[in-house]
Amino acid sequence: MRTSRILYIWLISFFLWGFSIVKHDSNSRLEIPTVASDESLTIHTGYTTSYNHKFHIPNWVAYELHPSELNGINERSDKFLPDPLIKPSTCNSADYTKTGYDRGHMAPAGDMTWSETAMKESFFMSNICPQSPPLNRGIWKDLESAVRNYVKNQQHPLFIVTGPVISENDPVYNHWQLGIIGKTHRVTVPKYFFKAVLDTVGIDKSVAYIIPNSLPKVTFQEYKSNYGGHSRFRITVDSLESVLNRNLFPKISTKLGSNENQNAKLDPKNKVESKVGLIIE
Repeated sequence: MRTSRILYIWLISFFLWGFSIVKHDSNSRLEIPTVASDESLTIHTGYTTSYNHKFHIPNWVAYELHPSELNGINERSDKFLPDPLIKPSTCNSADYTKTGYDRGHMAPAGDMTWSETAMKESFFMSNICPQSPPLNRGIWKDLESAVRNYVKNQQHPLFIVTGPVISENDPVYNHWQLGIIGKTHRVTVPKYFFKAVLDTVGIDKSVAYIIPNSLPKVTFQEYKSNYGGHSRFRITVDSLESVLNRNLFPKISTKLGSNENQNAKLDPKNKVESKVGLIIE
């Protein structure tokens, strides 16, 4: 009788443990935002993307970053290629040549060192947007490093969705295009980029950023000294969702922040910050 009771308790405990694992299992793809009816998903080794053929940039790119992926040995390929899985074709690397804009990664190459294939695929144009050098080589790079450091220090994964702010209907961000580049394709240059990060260990915590593409043409250290780092562009995920008109983490039932700053206009001189549950420095 005692043995049966112990076995029963063990089975119940195992079931509950398994349920808690399934709740935030990587297979549940918590990083995938709400997908519009006219969107198609392309799944690669290290990220999932939704490519916008009208603007020739991704609508968004999503991926999970795990601590075990931070100690890879695979180096950057620096070979930007059209995405072979997307038809009609994505734009190509030549569309960026001599435009003054960098080929900016959405899912960073620095997060893909764990796999040669993942590294190669991170250079597909479905993961690339036109970014100004001050952004791509400054605050954006600094934020990517901060996310990696958080994962390394906390030793648990984060779920990340990132991309250009495409918001034709928002009263503040509706004029979201800086211009058009490209020799073969008309590639839209976004005015802003976003990044949303979710930590599901314990209580669900999140943070989001909207960062302008037009930044002062100074070194990152000069910019950081005069204006501050990426934290000056920190907002709640809920605020970002209001701008994008998209649920970024639909599989999470928790309300991820208030929308008190949803209509705040961001520029390099204005600091807009609301209460967030996740601090990445």
